[in-house]
This record gives sequence, C-alpha cells and structure tokens, in this order.
Amino acid sequence: MENKFKNKYKISSTRLQNWDYGWNASYFVTINTKNRVPFFGEITNKKMQLSTIGEIANDFWLEIPQHFPFVKLGEFIIMPDHVHGVITIDKPYVEKDKVTLAKENNKTKGQQRFQNQGENTLSSIVGSFKSVVTKHAHKLNGKFEWQPLFHDKIIPNKEAYKNIAAYIKANPSKWKQGKDKAEAYLSQKQGKDKAEPYLSQKQGKDKAVPCLSQKQGKDKAVPCLSQKQGTALLWNKGYTIENAVEKFTVGNDRALDIAIAEYDLLASKAHTNMLCSIGIISEPERSQLIYELDVLLQQVKDGSFIIEEKFEDVHSKIEYELTQKLGDAGKKVHTGRSRNDQVLVALHLYLKDEIVAFKQGVESLFNQLQELSEQYKEVLIPGYTHMQVAMPSSIGLWLGAYAELLIDDIHFLNAAYKIADQNPLGSGAGYGSSIPLNRAQTTKELGIDTLKYNSIAAQLSRGKLEKAVSFAMASVASTVSRLAMDVTLYMNENYGFISFPKELTTGSSIMPHKKNPDVLELVRAKCNKIQALPTELTLITNNLPTGYHRDYQLLKESLFPAITSLKDCLSITSFMFSHIEVNESVILDPKYDLVFSVEAVNKLVNDGVPFRDAYQQVGKDIEEGNFIPDKNPIHTHEGSIGNLCNLEIKDKFRKAMSQ
Repeated sequence: MENKFKNKYKISSTRLQNWDYGWNASYFVTINTKNRVPFFGEITNKKMQLSTIGEIANDFWLEIPQHFPFVKLGEFIIMPDHVHGVITIDKPYVEKDKVTLAKENNKTKGQQRFQNQGENTLSSIVGSFKSVVTKHAHKLNGKFEWQPLFHDKIIPNKEAYKNIAAYIKANPSKWKQGKDKAEAYLSQKQGKDKAEPYLSQKQGKDKAVPCLSQKQGKDKAVPCLSQKQGTALLWNKGYTIENAVEKFTVGNDRALDIAIAEYDLLASKAHTNMLCSIGIISEPERSQLIYELDVLLQQVKDGSFIIEEKFEDVHSKIEYELTQKLGDAGKKVHTGRSRNDQVLVALHLYLKDEIVAFKQGVESLFNQLQELSEQYKEVLIPGYTHMQVAMPSSIGLWLGAYAELLIDDIHFLNAAYKIADQNPLGSGAGYGSSIPLNRAQTTKELGIDTLKYNSIAAQLSRGKLEKAVSFAMASVASTVSRLAMDVTLYMNENYGFISFPKELTTGSSIMPHKKNPDVLELVRAKCNKIQALPTELTLITNNLPTGYHRDYQLLKESLFPAITSLKDCLSITSFMFSHIEVNESVILDPKYDLVFSVEAVNKLVNDGVPFRDAYQQVGKDIEEGNFIPDKNPIHTHEGSIGNLCNLEIKDKFRKAMSQ
C-alpha cells in the first residue's frame, strides 16, 4: 500500500524512510479554503511567497525563524472544501540529538526519550506555526483550524503516510473532486483552460467555422474564434460568432457581473427549490444543486470567484459550473427562466442591499453631524446670503441643517427600496412560461415583499428600477456635495471657520504654505457626477418599446461604479468630520460686526418700536458709523441658533430609517 501510494501520489521518498527516530505528528490541518483551490508556498521569516500546487502539494515547508528549522509540513490532500495535511518532525532533529542518543546506548530508551522530547516540541511547533499562519491566513483565503485526525500523539513517519493513504482510499470521490478542482485551477492560471462551447466540445476542438469577409476577399478568411476555442454561450446553437461581435456585445459584463454574482446564486437556489417542489427536478438533484451553488456562493464571498473570458456573463459561468459538476442536473436549473428575469432578480436583490448600505452610510454621517452640532452649538459664525455676510449663524446650526437634510435623502432611498422589493423571477423573457412555476414560493424564500405580478411589467421594470435608485443616490449626493463645498469654503484662510489636521490635506509642488482640501473637492466632484446619473440612465432607456433590449446592459456600466463612489464619499466625509477643528472665536473679528444689525432691529421691535422705524434707525447708525453690535443674540424659536431641536430631528430621522 505504501509503495503504491508513494508512486501514485508522488510522496517525497526521503520522508518515507524508516528512520529509527523519525517521528510525525499527524494533525487534521483544515485549511478553510472556502471552496477555493488554495495556493501553497513557503512561509519563511513570517513572509509568505505563494506558488501553485500540483496533484498533492509536496514540499510545503514551514520554517519558523531560528526556532524549529527541522519542521516540515508533509503532503496535503486536496479535498473539495478543505485540505488535509501533516506536520513532520524531520530528520535534522534526529541528527541534532544523535550524540545524546548514542550516550544512552539503548535504542528503546533513546526512542522513548525522542518521543517524549518530540511531544513537548510538537506543542511549541504547533503554537508557533499557528501564530505565523494565522497572521498570513488571508493570503491563503481563510483561517486555519486544527484538530487531531488519526491520533493526538506523534508517530513514526511511515505510519503517518499509511494513514494518509488509507484516508484517500476511504474517500476516493472527495479526493478526486479536490484534485480535479486543483488541476482546473492550475490549468486556468496557465492559460490552458479554454473550454469550447457546449456543442463545440462535442464537435471537437479543430472545427472552428471560418467567417469569410467579402470586403477582404476570398483569400482572407477570418476564423470566427481567432485562434481561440469558443465561448460558453447559453444561447449556443451550434455555430460560432465573429470575435469582434462577441467582444463588442459582451463589453465589460464579466467584471461588472461579479457584483451581482452572490444574488444570482441566491436566486438560483430559490429557483432550484421551487423546481423541486413542482416536480421538475428530483430531491437528490435538488440537494446536489444546492450544495454546488453554496460552493460557488462561498467562492464569491471569499473573493475567489472569477468569470473567465470564455463566459459571456455570470449566468453562463454558473450554469457551466453546475453542468460540469452534475451533468444533466446542472442543465435543468435554467428551466422556466430567461437571462432577462435572472439578471432582473439579481439586480433587485443587489440594489436592495446597496440601498441598505447607503442608509447605513447616511446614518453614520447623520450621527456625526448631530454630535458636532450639539458640541459646537454656542460657536457663532456669520451666515450668508448672496455670498455676503447676513445674520448670525453657528457651527451647530450649520451642521444640524445638513443632518436634517439627510432625512429627505432617506425618504428617497426608502422609495427606491420599495420599488426594488418586488420579485420579477418567473417572468422569463417577459411573457411568462408554460412551466407551472410557483412564483410566490421564490418570493418568500428570497425575502422579497411582493411579486411583480405582470410578466411584461416585470421586464419593463428594467431601467425603471435603476433610475429610481439613481434618483435616490442623486439626492444623497446633492446633500453631501453642498456640504463638501461649504467645507472647502469655510476652511479658506479668508473665512477660517474650520480646519483639518495637515495630515488630511495636501500640499503644492511650488507653494510651501499650501494645505489643500483635496478630499472634499473630490467628494464634491464625485457627488456632482452622481447627480448626472439619472439623466444618463434616462437617455439610455428613454422610449424603448415593450420587451428586453440590449441597451439595458449599459445601465450597469454607469450605475455600479456610481454605487461604489457614493459609498466611498459617505465614508470619507464621515472620516473627515471626525477630525474637524473649529475656530471658536471667529465671530469676534470686527469685519463681522454688521452680522448683528438685524439683532439690533429686533431689539428695538421688542421694545415697542415699529419694525420699519427700527430698520431705518439701525440703517442710519450703520451709515454714520455709530452702530455698536451686541454679539450675544437670544433666539428661542424652534430651529434657531438658540434652539436647534436636535432631539426632535434625531427622532424624525429614526422614524424615516424605520420605514
């Protein structure tokens, strides 16, 4: 068994020697690969250099700096969702202890001594190894978990490898799945995995149909596939398409579809369960499909899911993977679906989550602005109209204003969420299906509030959904953009109301004194760009006739980057305000004396002078240079500098968030 295992699985022969004092600690090293074929490499001086793997990952060494250079990791068995391996106390340790053992002059006693020392050493090794690897676990796409596999004591190397061989023998199908996955991954990395379309696979690799270009002449036949094997197209009907057409129509879909991959898989799980409930697929098929969909879902979550060039989009990729793994069961998963409702339901689920993320970002900024508003409510600054000094304001009133404006943005987001919270799955290409689908079941499983009942209405929601979200995004962007503009203005030396630590500003290549508000300027620009998004989406979809059109594909190219941009703007704005520095004495500058002219008028009015007479009297004092400001204004009504109503605004925000 040992030789067969050694020859078949290429176990390093040096590690199978029957050393008298060579011992092995066999542990179940569960490398949580999250269903990704992991990279293995050398960990030296706590730095990891990654390299790819073969059938079994031989020579994966662990070198703890200066500690235990005699420790290796033995061979790893690649399984579908984890990796088995062993830690080996290797031959150098025996060499090191040779003199001691010779002095013992007793093989049995020496062997026992070695085992005792080895067990003590093992504890230190495992601790050191876990410390090093845990620190770098993200490079192996997961964390390491440990538990005894065959035993919890060290044993001779030879026996350990027998146990590994026995494990493989007992789990041949699982090991083959892992091995196949490893080989497929390596093949992709090496550029060798260029699978043909489903039908092209049956027809052979060399049967690419040439497309003759009449313009180029009969002697200049252009191969349809331009020297590459075909693309896995869901609509493949046995013929190929010109490379230029494929490239133009696919566009940037592969990269963009990564964003909705998780939601496509979730919808596929719900659809699979529903197909089983109506008898299209069997329970065993359902179980297999759900397992493989979960495998792909985990890959998406850990970032290892990729859509190779041979696939048009995420839908093609998923169906291909299921068919490769499960054959006919994988081919059944598209029953009763079209890519039209497939992408629609993925977009609905995706945008629901993104709206929630927007609301969380808005909530964080709201809380920060409210806190600062309360903290600096006594700090007066001039208010402006027509860019001229007007009346007394305060840092509290200014920041509290933007906090309350964010409530309006939450209402927009809530409205967009309502539109997104409708299930289009089951509408097919827009005209339903003769398959007796249970759309209510998928709606409930996906956690969606209601169906988009009419099949045509479901398809017509494409574009309308994106526009609804874009209007909500533009509302948030409008608030954040104006706030950013105020900040860039108020930190200008001619205002000096606020500032930020120099580490949060940028300098000039020629002017050594500069501290530029680049962050807020970019926030302003990015948010202004987002405000153009509704117009852009409207012009793409405006007046399209009933039915699906490829124009809709372009919506993702505009919407998805804007979503990321808005979340970034909310995050960085909150970050900047957490470091704001406020000038608490700005109002004492004499240039702001006239800000208090209305306060003088109102004081006379409160003393019984008619408003117009009071207005003229104060105006005359100003013209004659006799005006003396009272810089301690008293405001009491709701929403004024003396009564910010921050608690009421907070309650108003809470109610909006709960809708």
